[in-house]
Amino acid sequence: MRHSVLAACLSLGLSAGALGAPAGAVSTVSAVPTSYTLNAVACHFAVTNLKWRDATTRASYGGPAAFSVSSWDNSTSFSFTKVTSGANFTITDGVFSDPGLYGITQYGNQGTCAGGHYSYGPTMWFNRGVLDAQSTSIRQTTGVHEMGHVLGLGHDYESGCTISIMQADANIVIPCGRQSPGSEDLRGITRIYSQ
Repeated sequence: MRHSVLAACLSLGLSAGALGAPAGAVSTVSAVPTSYTLNAVACHFAVTNLKWRDATTRASYGGPAAFSVSSWDNSTSFSFTKVTSGANFTITDGVFSDPGLYGITQYGNQGTCAGGHYSYGPTMWFNRGVLDAQSTSIRQTTGVHEMGHVLGLGHDYESGCTISIMQADANIVIPCGRQSPGSEDLRGITRIYSQ
């Protein structure tokens, strides 16, 4: 199924209804893909040597942004380089219209997909409307989860958080304290990037 704008998110009780993009975003999120960890969210990178741009507006989000990239860098064969231009994907923060969302990864106008590969990458958002009141640890967990979407993983609705950071419901992921990809996530990445 193709959508002009796709989004995947970590939320309190995931809802496919009226998800909103952060203020100032180019587009409005209209659909949440219903995929599982071992399935791609419709698009992934053609390479594993990736450049990322930190567009966070507050230091309290710059650290979790770097942590989320580092977590995937240390767990997989990806190599990440922080750049100021020419990035494969961007990490930023904003306030969403839906106060139940911790973070969202936005595709569509801010990232396009051709033949299953990004031609221009996605934008990963931290929701300050929820996360400003949360600990750095919860921001980091949110970032690692959203990075999974950036890399092509969908939500895992079946596994517990002990084997997947991609569980859709923050009420399940946050209490586990997971801050790195789980075994199910790594299997999903291997499957996606070995095709």
